[in-house]
Amino acid sequence: MDNNSRHIVFVDEELKVRRVVAETLRQLDAGITCFSCASDCLEQLGSQKCNLIITNLRMPKMNGIELLRRAKVVTPWLEMTRFRRVH
Repeated sequence: MDNNSRHIVFVDEELKVRRVVAETLRQLDAGITCFSCASDCLEQLGSQKCNLIITNLRMPKMNGIELLRRAKVVTPWLEMTRFRRVH
C-alpha cells in the first residue's frame, strides 16, 4: 500500500452486513478487506497495513473491544475511537 492509498478493514460475523458495508465503503475509492472474525483480522494486520478498522462490538469468541486492544499492538499508528449506535 503506498502512502496515498487508503485501506479500510471491516469485521463483522454476518455476511450480509459485510457485503453492504463493503459496497458502501468502496464508493470512497478506498481498498476494503472484510473479515468474519476478529482472529482472522489480527492475523492479517501484521502483514497488511490499514488506515481504519471498523468492527462490530458484539462478536463470538473475541468482541470488538478486545480486537481493537490487540490491533493497537500490531498497528500502533492507528487512533482508536468508539461510537455507539443511537436509537
